[in-house]
Amino acid sequence: MATKLGLSADQVKTLRDAVWEVKRKEVDLRAELEKAGMDQARILMGESVDEEALMKAIERTGGLRTELAKLRVAPLVLLKKTLTAEQLAQARKLVRAHMQKRRQGGEEPGKGKGKWHDRKPRPPAEEGPAPEAVPAEE
Repeated sequence: MATKLGLSADQVKTLRDAVWEVKRKEVDLRAELEKAGMDQARILMGESVDEEALMKAIERTGGLRTELAKLRVAPLVLLKKTLTAEQLAQARKLVRAHMQKRRQGGEEPGKGKGKWHDRKPRPPAEEGPAPEAVPAEE
């Protein structure tokens, strides 16, 4: 795509370095988010719930999600700052053409594997008795 857009070597390096750094930070943030979620679960599973600690844990996970969202848009912002108006217009055309091709099923072999639209439907879950049909314990 860099060739199709006519990107300079400096533009390519800037974008590659930024994407690498974003991916690296994203890994760290996802790990922190997972640990924060575990902390939240631990608080909830205790004998008694420390409401103040729980609220702090929720604030922590919320803050991490916000950081992750900001991090994920950073490459788009950099792209807009790095590419010229003509390059951005060409990039939009290429992306639209790619998306159109995908919608029409013209995906290249081997591309898109593991995407939600390629997955087979799950078998239906086994149904048990309705909750109200289960006799209450006495």
